[in-house]
Amino acid sequence: MIFLGRRKYYLRYLSKLGVNLNEVHCFFIYIHLKSPVDGRITNNSKQHIYHCDELTVTLFKTQENSKHTTSHSQSNLLEKLDSSDENRIVLVTESQQDRTKLQLDNDTHSDLFPTTSPINFGMDSLSATIFFRRMVSKYNVDPQTVSIRTFFKQDTIGDQIKLMKEAGSKNTQSIKWQQLHLIKGITSFAQERIFLDEQVRFTKEIAVYNELIALRILRGSISITRLTRALRSVVYKHKILRTSFTFNNNDNTLNQLVTDDHDTFTLVSEKMYKNDDELNDIISQITMDPNLFDLSNGRVLFCQILKHQSSNNDENSDTLLAISDIFIVAFHHIVFDGSTFPIFLNYLSRAYNDNTECSENEDLLQYIDYSVHERLTDMSPSCTFWSHHLNGYNTDCRLALPVDRHNSFDRQRSGYAYVTEVFFKKETSTAFMNYASSHQTTVFQLSLAIFYAFLFKLSHHQYDLCVSCFNANRYKPELQSMLGMFVATSPCRVQMDSSWSFNELVQHVREHCLSIMEHSHYPLQHIIADLHLESSKVPFLELLFHFINISPDTSYFNLNETNLEQVTLAPSSEVSKFDFMLKFVYDSTSDDRKLSFRLICSQDLYNENTVKITARRFKQIFEQLFTPYTSDEQIAPSDTLVIELDLILPEEQNEIQNTIFSPKITTLNEGML
Repeated sequence: MIFLGRRKYYLRYLSKLGVNLNEVHCFFIYIHLKSPVDGRITNNSKQHIYHCDELTVTLFKTQENSKHTTSHSQSNLLEKLDSSDENRIVLVTESQQDRTKLQLDNDTHSDLFPTTSPINFGMDSLSATIFFRRMVSKYNVDPQTVSIRTFFKQDTIGDQIKLMKEAGSKNTQSIKWQQLHLIKGITSFAQERIFLDEQVRFTKEIAVYNELIALRILRGSISITRLTRALRSVVYKHKILRTSFTFNNNDNTLNQLVTDDHDTFTLVSEKMYKNDDELNDIISQITMDPNLFDLSNGRVLFCQILKHQSSNNDENSDTLLAISDIFIVAFHHIVFDGSTFPIFLNYLSRAYNDNTECSENEDLLQYIDYSVHERLTDMSPSCTFWSHHLNGYNTDCRLALPVDRHNSFDRQRSGYAYVTEVFFKKETSTAFMNYASSHQTTVFQLSLAIFYAFLFKLSHHQYDLCVSCFNANRYKPELQSMLGMFVATSPCRVQMDSSWSFNELVQHVREHCLSIMEHSHYPLQHIIADLHLESSKVPFLELLFHFINISPDTSYFNLNETNLEQVTLAPSSEVSKFDFMLKFVYDSTSDDRKLSFRLICSQDLYNENTVKITARRFKQIFEQLFTPYTSDEQIAPSDTLVIELDLILPEEQNEIQNTIFSPKITTLNEGML
């Protein structure tokens, strides 16, 4: 739902009405509080908004404080919306550039947006994969006959549907993975990578693979007893949450064993906090606690309640009040990745709402089954792709970054990080989003292209750039709702050309991203082995670009009638998994802070001031490209050659000017010669 005014306020308002925010993506309404509408939606719509119909809604009264009352029941609104299918309004706005909007019913896509580019919906690797797999399922297509790259090279959704219909008519259906009823076996490639990386690259002074989400209650209350029962139910049904891991030195394999410890799982003792600073300190301690998990005993899940000091809860109360109490869920990365959080919360919500005893679903495909099926998959085409993609890459050449200390490739890292966070102005963010829409590129692809331009300038024009990126890697329909660790780290290589404009760079990055997505399931350790390298000596593992997509379905969550919102983790909770990482954030729930980034650098190599200055340089590159311009004679920033982008900060420019043009004042005596 899109409202005039503060979007976060209205999302909270919907929560108070009892609307399940996880289902808001089923329809979109642009509400004008004045009537009649008189076409104002169309007049005020941006170029990437697709207008279908208008409906004047006058159900909400406005109080003197300009807030809206809930005196009219939500059933009146729903009744008015349901009275006719023609009353539906669907808008493709920049707030739809997230995963939820791609989870709309495919019939809606084909009926409403046949001439619309799928790029207008915005997507990261997970949402793109979900959209592709749904189309594969809908039109009964064998994924071997239509690649994800071919699918997204189609100009419009109508073209995609035509492609899938033609392929579906020739389909020999691919084999669906079945449950194997295992309790022990070898781990997946992703689990193996995480386990060995933690053992080899880090000192274990702090944890680097504790993945955490914190949820604050907005409305209602939660029974602790019922919550514990729901957690045990989820742990019982999903074996990955009660799996132990041991390394076999005889054959150098990492093995997993499903335990029966679900009955003993419980919440950790409660803590109190006074303010946000204290809350951030507690979260940082949990994130960095090296003893939080015990993989050998299957302790991979951690849950705790933090109560606000001002809460009216009694000391022995069985409820969490609606205001400010926090529910923390943490996992070891070996069993969980970022895309798994909303899936887990969905299962938890069902278990809490049903309030039933534990029962195992024997037909549910488990992660341990995936581990076996994955290793039986023919990956020879992907092996060939990666060999070609990295052909000629000089693995002995490190990127010339502004480090303060030089450490060898194989020296262990502490995990401690310096972090700088920067938010872009609204007009800059708008220019960025408009560019993505008009140039048929996703937010992820465009932001990655900016990162390449930045590295090209920062490294004094080193042209062969290779950075690591995350891919969701849920490449089969059976994996879309499975709990587990799937995310793949893939090397993304671009060979720059000094004659490229920024527009040309964006097109090259887009092509590379589409190609890589098709082969992201090929294990990183295989890529490294094919290059005949040691994992601790790989240049592209020093650099990471990480794209974060914040949307209503990931920011808000319901347990029965209780509404919760995700707490944004402070920069102090960040750890350094890579020497140099740019975390680019697109927040569709915010109006004024839609785009931001965090530069996260290892304290082993960088000083804090260096990180701050480097972040300012990236911000300057970004603003050069996306600052609105008005002169017809002025060259569009995006048409500028990448080599002409300027990293010099204003104070540095002033210093240069003063050095060149200011007279020297150090001469004591002047005279004629």
